[in-house]
Amino acid sequence: VERVIVVSMNYRLGPFGFLALPGNEDAPGNVGLFDQRLALQWIHDNIGAFGGNSKSVTLFGESAGAGSVSFHLLSPQSYPLFTRAIMQSGSGNAPWGAILSSEARKRTLVLAELLHCTGKNETEIIFCLQNKEPQELLEKGEAALIYTGLISLQFCPVVDGDFLADMPEILLKNGHFKQTQILLGVNKDEGTIILVYGAPGFSKDNDSVINETEFQAGLKVAFPKLNEMGLESIAFHYTDWEDEKNIFNYRDAMDDIVGDYYFACPAVEFIKQFALAGNNAFFYFFEHRSSKLAWTEWMGVPHGYEIEFVFGLPLERRVNYTKAEEALSRSILKYWANFAKTGTPNGNQINGTRWPVFTTTEQNYLALSTNAAKIQTKLRAHTCRFWNILFPKFLEMAENIDEAEREWKAGFLRWNNYMMD
Repeated sequence: VERVIVVSMNYRLGPFGFLALPGNEDAPGNVGLFDQRLALQWIHDNIGAFGGNSKSVTLFGESAGAGSVSFHLLSPQSYPLFTRAIMQSGSGNAPWGAILSSEARKRTLVLAELLHCTGKNETEIIFCLQNKEPQELLEKGEAALIYTGLISLQFCPVVDGDFLADMPEILLKNGHFKQTQILLGVNKDEGTIILVYGAPGFSKDNDSVINETEFQAGLKVAFPKLNEMGLESIAFHYTDWEDEKNIFNYRDAMDDIVGDYYFACPAVEFIKQFALAGNNAFFYFFEHRSSKLAWTEWMGVPHGYEIEFVFGLPLERRVNYTKAEEALSRSILKYWANFAKTGTPNGNQINGTRWPVFTTTEQNYLALSTNAAKIQTKLRAHTCRFWNILFPKFLEMAENIDEAEREWKAGFLRWNNYMMD
């Protein structure tokens, strides 16, 4: 439809791709990311034979795939292998994105113990692991999972000093990323599909109307290491004080909490840093619920359900999408392809809504739905300040409850004054 070449790649996952004993060349970690880089090198060297242009390669991915794209944006050795990037519902600075080398080592040793690979040194441990059946590694890898919240990954990218020099949020803050154009965004209800797989009171088979007790229990499941003061701060921030009697409030608040914490606010912070460095960046908010969506109505526009529109499924008449959905898909195809070709989703087209560049002052973004595309500003601005500025302080305080109480009161007072200004 848009005359572009789309290339997909495979890479090692789980313990095969991200098991790490950092500093040991036999288990350095991040080999899944190095697999991706090798594929990018192959594309760079060979895409010309398929009619492509090695000087015009756009990376794009969704969820963990978007996280992978962001890691290449943060890794200098990947810079020459692509031109620009698209990230859908994911970024490496999200809570699930990456871990420190010390944490990676701890997780690997937990798996090794479950597999009875308790050698005298790392060389013996690695040799033992290498001689285990792949299926056993997978099964024990799941058993070794250290629960950190509703999205818990035992083996994920690690700060190895090679592919990743530091945690993504620090690299972003210090401007250590490829200077290029990016396009990224999130869906309206990122949290719902996460909730039905692990939060108390939530189900794909009913309306999931939860009460206050279930809401409080859900917060503890979502943030198992957070103390009561931190949990109270989240509950306070997300309570609709103007409509406290609405029976859907707690359900909708949990959707927002999970979606904001894991997806929306990390994405907003990611694009802010690129914009601050003077790069052209474009943000979208996908808010159309597909007519073909099987998930129950309360789940809204879940994580992952923009993909069918990005790949043009509504253009397949036999699937019987609506005409409006076909038009939406064509519009998205045009935006994505224009961006890949030119670095702006607008391309040279005159018709349709022109997508504004995201700046840190105006923070314009495009709301995508079957209605006319709308330009809006400052997605979740107050809420993302809560997650990106205040919440990390609660996590730090959790280690010392006495000191935490004093700091929490002072910090909460400052936050309350800020919200009133």
